[in-house]
Amino acid sequence: AFSVGETPGIGMKMCQLVTGEERKELDMVFSFDHLETPGHVRMDDYEYDLNYYRDYMIDWLTNYGNNCWMSIFYNNHDNPRMVNKITEDVQHHEAIMKLLAVMQMTLKGTPFIFQGDEMGLTNYQFTSMDQVTDVEAKGYYAEYLEKMSEKEAFAKILTGTREHTRVLLPWNEKLPVYHEGLKQEIREEITEVYKTLIGLRHADPTFVYGTFDVINKEKDRFVYKRSLDGAEYIVDCNLGKQQKKAFVSDGYNCIFTTGTEHDILA
Repeated sequence: AFSVGETPGIGMKMCQLVTGEERKELDMVFSFDHLETPGHVRMDDYEYDLNYYRDYMIDWLTNYGNNCWMSIFYNNHDNPRMVNKITEDVQHHEAIMKLLAVMQMTLKGTPFIFQGDEMGLTNYQFTSMDQVTDVEAKGYYAEYLEKMSEKEAFAKILTGTREHTRVLLPWNEKLPVYHEGLKQEIREEITEVYKTLIGLRHADPTFVYGTFDVINKEKDRFVYKRSLDGAEYIVDCNLGKQQKKAFVSDGYNCIFTTGTEHDILA
């Protein structure tokens, strides 16, 4: 048996108690603290800072303990897509999707791919509350109308409604009437990235059980090393919008790249 519990807001110490191997309670938990940056909630329209995600993961991977095991995820049925939280600029979506996949498949823990992540799905461009079945969003919308215009209220719903991850997947030929016309195309390049990274992870246990050491955590950088039984992998992640020179060192060869710069060196 394998058990994972949703544990919003309980913090690392309580998660250690709940998932400690010796306690024989839960195997893992879904902690949601990384899904919004401090001071923000899901309905806020802001750009998620990946530097916060880096610092969060470093903290947990360093202090959670070897007798506890992390779940690594960005999306679920109660949240809009992470890629849209990071930016609404569509020209950067593909690069961000690849970046998120690289981190998810190379950090220590068990990756959970929510349906559509591997297809490159983004938030939907709803045009009316008639397209939103999310009961929570309907309640918020009624509250917002008491203090702002319909346009402003709907904009907040678009930012945070759970409806974005509850539309039927692209292979469904017929959508419900309220979702007609909302079909997205599968991004085959993103699917191939996930296939490749999953293959790397299955081929070498270093990505699963290897040690985790931070090499660079300057602003907009996340460079770390995974090591096990003599094997070493360097993962270099650019968290910002500006190009940066990738990590280069003698003795390493590039085995995966999301673009023209090296991402994972072995």
